[in-house]
Amino acid sequence: MQKLQIINEERFCDYSGNTPESHRAMAQLFIEQAHVYVQDLCFAMDENSQDLWHDVAHKYKGMAAFAGADALYKACQHAQDISATSKINKQKVLNSIEKETNRAIQELSDIFQTEHI
Repeated sequence: MQKLQIINEERFCDYSGNTPESHRAMAQLFIEQAHVYVQDLCFAMDENSQDLWHDVAHKYKGMAAFAGADALYKACQHAQDISATSKINKQKVLNSIEKETNRAIQELSDIFQTEHI
C-alpha cells in the first residue's frame, strides 16, 4: 500500500482489518457514506434544522475519526460546535467539509482502486 497523506494510515488499517479486500471495502463504505453525510448537512442547512445539523455533523465526525481523516474530523467537530449559527457561517463550514471530504475520497479511491461515486 502506498503511503497515505490525508488518511491516518495506522488508524484506517486498525479499523478496517488486515487484508487488502477489507481495506478496499472500508474505503468504498467511507466514500458512499461521505456523500450521504454531505447531502444531509446541505439539507439540514437549507431546512435551518439545528438538531439535524448537529446530529449529522456528530455522526460524520465519528466516521471521519474511525477512518483516520483527521482534517475532516476537525471540520465536522467545528460544524457540530456551530449548530446554532447562521446559514452563512454554516455554508463556510460546509465548504470546508466538502473540501476535506473530496480530498479523503480522492486518496482512498486512488490507493484502494474504489469507485469514485
